[in-house]
Amino acid sequence: MRQGLWSRFLVVAGCLQGGFASLLRHGLRSTGRAPDLWAATAKEDHVPELTQEIQLTRTSSEGWYVATLKLGGNDSQVIVDTASPWLWSYGGSEQNSGDADAQTEHFSITYLSAELGGNAVKESVALHSDGASGTGQCKAGRATSGDDFWLRQGSGVQGVLGLACGTADSGAGAAAASSLQTGLACVTSALGTEDAGASVFALRLNAQGGTLSFGIPPFDLLHGIVKMPPSLQCGNWRAPLRVSLPSVSNAASKDFGFASAILDSAAPGILGLSEHVAALAQALGARIDVREGKMVFVMPCSRADDLPVVELHLGPASHEAVVRLSGNDLLLADSADPSGKQCRLVFSGWDSPQWILGMPFFRAVRGVVFNPFTQTVSIAP
Repeated sequence: MRQGLWSRFLVVAGCLQGGFASLLRHGLRSTGRAPDLWAATAKEDHVPELTQEIQLTRTSSEGWYVATLKLGGNDSQVIVDTASPWLWSYGGSEQNSGDADAQTEHFSITYLSAELGGNAVKESVALHSDGASGTGQCKAGRATSGDDFWLRQGSGVQGVLGLACGTADSGAGAAAASSLQTGLACVTSALGTEDAGASVFALRLNAQGGTLSFGIPPFDLLHGIVKMPPSLQCGNWRAPLRVSLPSVSNAASKDFGFASAILDSAAPGILGLSEHVAALAQALGARIDVREGKMVFVMPCSRADDLPVVELHLGPASHEAVVRLSGNDLLLADSADPSGKQCRLVFSGWDSPQWILGMPFFRAVRGVVFNPFTQTVSIAP
């Protein structure tokens, strides 16, 4: 059996007091006190070599978080996207032509507003980070036609690293791209692990960048971490969510919808049912603008310090993680205002009752651990 990172991990795990294998194979304990019990012994048992960490940088424009991958022998800046399953590359290697192109597998799928078509090619994927480089082979997608949606989203972006749990939510795209491996499988292969496509990873984002780590979750995330209920199928990463404004000055607290939420590290804001988001915006004192048929909620940037805290309650009521968004977390610069004095809420509305938690959510927590084995996420508020 190949002695990759995963094999070495299993050997070491059997000897460690506290059971790392239980953490990865069965997920973090569901009881509220489990993180504290783990923290009591984890520090002395922690093996940093079993964590592969990749540094992320934030682009200009909307501020996408990108990692550096070596695709086809070239460095590519790819957006880290936990709501997409595929690894895309829009460049970094020469296109096939002539008879060679005729023998190449083709794909064409729809993702968000993008119609992407291209070639399925054998790529060499190597991770650029301290001590994390490999030559594992996997089939990545090279988009050569259609709407280059992601390419237009920020300077220097050359593709997308999709890290969704699987393809269950991909609709027709899963069948059209069946010749490809998922982004999670590609990264796992590049790291030399035994179980391709099934590697636990953690994501931590801040205003400047962040880290994406595979293997043992970073130690400082374990204290107070809360495990969400498992998903029924491996597709998008999900958690139950209730959005609320806590009581202020004897006023009763208000809830603005309870539904499933998708954790999407490439979404610039937080998306929810239009009527719930509009009610929340009104309670915050925002003004509604309609732009291209969509509601945008705006207010002076100077009000950031006066806004009440919005609470995101994730998980069942008996065992939930509470994430608090303050004024500076709630507001983004409004590009439609040249004076720079007007901001817009990070919340936007759509027709689905489902929530989408994007980059503002990830910046407001210490980190999130994603476990494909149990199809769960664990949140460190």
